[in-house]
Amino acid sequence: MYGCDKFIEGGGNSSWTSARLLPHILVKRSEFFNLDECRYKVTEERASTARVTAWTEMKIPFSFTIETSFYGYNKVKEMKMKG
Repeated sequence: MYGCDKFIEGGGNSSWTSARLLPHILVKRSEFFNLDECRYKVTEERASTARVTAWTEMKIPFSFTIETSFYGYNKVKEMKMKG
């Protein structure tokens, strides 16, 4: 999941925490969601993405991109083999 660094300018720790709340909820709800693979930094090459545009121009505070893969099946298969 990709989010935006600080969703409210000058919001301090509260903003930092709020921008990461949805990923933390997903981690609690699914063992297939990996918090270590989430990114929040808005880099120059990502400035024109829909997520960043929604955040900067439309002032949508919780703008995320969620990526998934067909390879997720392998994780299920590995977990069944271990269990």
